[in-house]
Amino acid sequence: MLATPLNSSKRTETMNSPGVFFTAAYPKALPYLSDVCKSALEQTRTDFDFIVVNDGCDPSAIKEAFSGLSIILVDGVKGIAANRLLGIEYAKTHGYDYLLFCDADDTFTANRYERTLKAFEDSKADIVVCNLNIVDEELRPLIPDYFNKELSAPQWIKPEFLMDKNIFGMSNTAIRLSAITDAISIPDIPIVDWYLFTLLLQRGLRAKYITESLVDYRQYSDNMIGINRFDVASFKRLTKHKNNHYKLLLESGYQQYKPLFEESETLLNLTDSEIDSLVANGLSEHPQPLWWQIIKK
Repeated sequence: MLATPLNSSKRTETMNSPGVFFTAAYPKALPYLSDVCKSALEQTRTDFDFIVVNDGCDPSAIKEAFSGLSIILVDGVKGIAANRLLGIEYAKTHGYDYLLFCDADDTFTANRYERTLKAFEDSKADIVVCNLNIVDEELRPLIPDYFNKELSAPQWIKPEFLMDKNIFGMSNTAIRLSAITDAISIPDIPIVDWYLFTLLLQRGLRAKYITESLVDYRQYSDNMIGINRFDVASFKRLTKHKNNHYKLLLESGYQQYKPLFEESETLLNLTDSEIDSLVANGLSEHPQPLWWQIIKK
């Protein structure tokens, strides 16, 4: 069931907005929310609304962080996945055409909304995913155009591409809401984005990767997946997430993931010295790795 918005005046005033940004605000992200607000205020196209699902914050702190931007504040529910689905449901039932995800600790370029809607209109895609800049906690550049390691030009992303990797995050993706015609059920898992977009592509939704707008993806100690921070502990943690991802897909009837599930089972049984060797070899081959380039044999 949808929560009741705490501030619905923005929705009434701009009910013809075709798109809506969506983030979930949680206590550890509060110091970064003003940067998200700044990104929204700088957009080159401004006919959008902004939904914030409150995941455990003082509502007044959220409103203060978004000073200058009228938001639709929605009471959250328990769980990472549940709050993301709540945002999608709210946007869909309130008549928006497009939803743009933005994590509460990331920022995005001023052309993101304009370029994303243009990509939807030109390509008739159901999902649009943009590139990343990797930045530090203070938004200083670390690695520009991060996904250019895998994707150097705009292109369609097939379901097979996501079988052993993921570029679809809760900061750099957008959805045409009318394309979601069936209910979505997602367990409360850490890597929600990989599972959600795998399901959507397996259901036949068409995804387009674009390069002309970017998200600044913050790297700091509380981020689950960092850059150049791979060790035995992180390898084991990420392998468990990967194994569970494949297990859930098998339980949903996608038997094509069985070989990858079995491979992840072997990774779970590696010794610490074997993991050390894999990590060292992976970092030697990929000095600035995408996480899936390390969590594999």
